[in-house]
Amino acid sequence: MKNYSYILLFCQLFIIISCKSKAQTHSEEIVGKVITIDSTQSWYIINFDYKNNKKGVFISQKIKCKYPKNSKLIMLNQTYNFELFRMIQNNYNEKKLVFEVEGKETWNSTSGIDYFEYSDNTCGLYTWK
Repeated sequence: MKNYSYILLFCQLFIIISCKSKAQTHSEEIVGKVITIDSTQSWYIINFDYKNNKKGVFISQKIKCKYPKNSKLIMLNQTYNFELFRMIQNNYNEKKLVFEVEGKETWNSTSGIDYFEYSDNTCGLYTWK
């Protein structure tokens, strides 16, 4: 079972890397209200609402977090300033894309949710600005 997880993770990384060759990223400061927080063994999956009823999702690692003293614990139904890197995918309509973390689906291209690769001011369940 553990070998299956490694193979699956390798395949996901390969897909992400090959998609990135056609993708671009850029940083955005987004004020978002945290709606749900899910987790896997090593990651938090944070879903949020932001401007004009848009929805977004990003992942945050659980381990090796170094955050400043003025960091705040992320809580449900609270609003935070996230510095997020959006993945702009040029070929959404050509094929369905699915991103998974440790076997849990975090996003797919038909969900209508914006996918952000990571947050520069978040680690674990803490954020700072």
